[in-house]
Amino acid sequence: MADVLCSQGLHLCRCSEFTSADPAVSPPKDRDVHLHYVKHGPVQPAEGFVKNADGRCFRAEWYLRFPWLEYSVSKQAAFCFYCRLFAFENATAVQGGQVDSAFIGAGFNSWKKALEKGRGFRQHNESQSHSHAEKSYRDFMDGKAIDTQLSEEKDREVSRRQEVVRRNRQTVQRIFNVVRFIARLALPFRGHDETQHSLIHYLAENGDAVLADHLSGAAANATYLAPQSQNDMIAIVGEQIQREVARRVSAAAVFSVMMDETTDVSHREQVAVFVRYVNESPSADCSIQIEERLLALVDTAETTGEALASLLIETLEKHQLSVQNVVGQGYDGGSNMRGASKGVQARIKQLNPTALFTHCFAHNLNRALVNAACDMKIPDVRNFFGIVELVFTFVEGSAARHAYFLRSQRDLRPDEPALHLKGLSDTRWNCRASSLRRLSTESVFRAVVATIEHVSSTTTDGAIRGTAAGLLSSVSNFKFLLSIELLTPVLESINNVSEALQSAQIDIMKGQKQIEALTQELKRLRDSQAVATAMDKAQALADKLNIEAELPTTRQRKAPRRIDDNPASGTSLSPLDNVKVNFYYPVVDRLIEELRQRFPEVLVEFSCLLPCHFAALDGERNLRRLAERYQLQPDAVVSQWRLSHQFVTAAADGSADLMQVFQEVPSTYSELRQLYKILLTLPVTTASVERSFSKMSMVKSKLRSTMAQERLESLLLATVERDLLLGLSDADLVAVFASKANRKLLLG
Repeated sequence: MADVLCSQGLHLCRCSEFTSADPAVSPPKDRDVHLHYVKHGPVQPAEGFVKNADGRCFRAEWYLRFPWLEYSVSKQAAFCFYCRLFAFENATAVQGGQVDSAFIGAGFNSWKKALEKGRGFRQHNESQSHSHAEKSYRDFMDGKAIDTQLSEEKDREVSRRQEVVRRNRQTVQRIFNVVRFIARLALPFRGHDETQHSLIHYLAENGDAVLADHLSGAAANATYLAPQSQNDMIAIVGEQIQREVARRVSAAAVFSVMMDETTDVSHREQVAVFVRYVNESPSADCSIQIEERLLALVDTAETTGEALASLLIETLEKHQLSVQNVVGQGYDGGSNMRGASKGVQARIKQLNPTALFTHCFAHNLNRALVNAACDMKIPDVRNFFGIVELVFTFVEGSAARHAYFLRSQRDLRPDEPALHLKGLSDTRWNCRASSLRRLSTESVFRAVVATIEHVSSTTTDGAIRGTAAGLLSSVSNFKFLLSIELLTPVLESINNVSEALQSAQIDIMKGQKQIEALTQELKRLRDSQAVATAMDKAQALADKLNIEAELPTTRQRKAPRRIDDNPASGTSLSPLDNVKVNFYYPVVDRLIEELRQRFPEVLVEFSCLLPCHFAALDGERNLRRLAERYQLQPDAVVSQWRLSHQFVTAAADGSADLMQVFQEVPSTYSELRQLYKILLTLPVTTASVERSFSKMSMVKSKLRSTMAQERLESLLLATVERDLLLGLSDADLVAVFASKANRKLLLG
């Protein structure tokens, strides 16, 4: 070996086997030559430095400051002696930076940045891969065989790589957890400045060491806080939730679809598609249960029956669900949905005749109430609700009036919270009951009267003063109080049934029983005893409010002489009887008739599955019809049905729970269990769809109106299906994230 030291102490090599003494040439694979490369040290020529376009060039004194430096005259670039010979082949990938690869293969020639802090030579000297390579060189010089050193270094590098992967995956899991937390609460992700005021920075500054290390040490292009990274993570969360929903539906074999549309804040028509199914493999702490899950949110430009039916079919196909497995459809009463020939339900039935359509019970019940309350043939009822609505708009129409209204309540009841009035709406299902409930409260009614009197005496606007005077005359009379007390029990009964129908766990047989119970309750309320009870309550409230408890008398209309020559033969009604005949009885009768027309008994064939109808004469015949409709074995179904009579312990008096009966049927009775599952799967209401629209108004608000459709769908899935969101596997999320693109951080 002919190594030479120049006058400046630089290490040169005159060995003939060291071709051209050029570090730009890759080290040979031959073991002996490679050993010679290691032992002779770095190539450090003292001359041959050419200035670049900036007038800068390599300087020989840098060798003394960084002994590992080598210089290639042919390439006019600097290299690292340690890393070039001892770095593991994947070391640059582990580090994820461009500086290390430059000092190993391409060469470094940005002389302006050579000595800058955090760049050039100084950055490379402090890098982890350089430290590992230098340690390998020291071990070699201490006398270990090169094969042993290389093998040990490779093992160490593999171990380091695994540690880096573990740490990086832990970091991405932390970011995913933040994404899930924000999405679950329907909070916005970004403000105008994400650098210091985000939730991730807050966690890093308050004890999360993993995020703190990531933010302080990660490259600027590998923090995963950018909008694209957020969208990728949000989309992955939404896809995983949809995949889990589709998996559960496929496991159930049969399912129902529910669909409705609404307009979002950016005036785009959004269609929510829900699925209803029986989950027979829930978590350990839950029994078999009915689930209604959001499958997709799709925007559409058309809302015709044809367009919506095509949208529904495409959505099911996208998630590998067959329309042939649909046994029920649940929509509202729009003609595009329920139309008998061109509606969505009719078009789906053309593809699958067994997909029974159910008009949402809650929408139907609300429509019955609206029709009765707005019946032109019952003007007293229509006018009464008009006054109730006018009271709300008058008091709540001004911030000053509203403040006076609340202050009046506090003066009357200092120890009780002040209550707000409730407005009326044709689409809000419980607004009428809650509105009358508030008005029947003494402190609220007193505050309403006080507010109207205050406005009437202080306003200078003649129109408002006239409205206040007329409104005060309308509410400060006994007939208005009696109307409240008469209709409050009726509306409370309807509201209670409506709330029961909105449960996702209710089955269609229970829904029909709720309607039957409501019909019986309305018939019970339509009698003189209910009117007498309301009269007593109204008189008690009138005494507290200092209102004369007397109904106004109406002038009796005489019959024309061409009909009756004797005027004295006409019958006269007392004021209370007049309220019964012209106000109370007509509205209750209209409600009963609406329920009879809107909720016919269309599922009588399924009644044979209830214990109370096991002994029905037509039970077996209906059962065979069901078996043929759903392509089951009629003889097997009948046999299993008769055998089940012996051990089904559910009550036979009509109070049996259909889910309880289903659970008692043995799993070997597959044909019979299939019928029970179909009956449980049939939809009752679209309340779950309506609730998702309420969530959507939180996710896509006025300040977030430009949100893309894919992001909106994923965020809505996360906030609606919270339990599925929390059950997602962190490892699966990170694995999918790593597979979507080539990530800067090593994740696997």
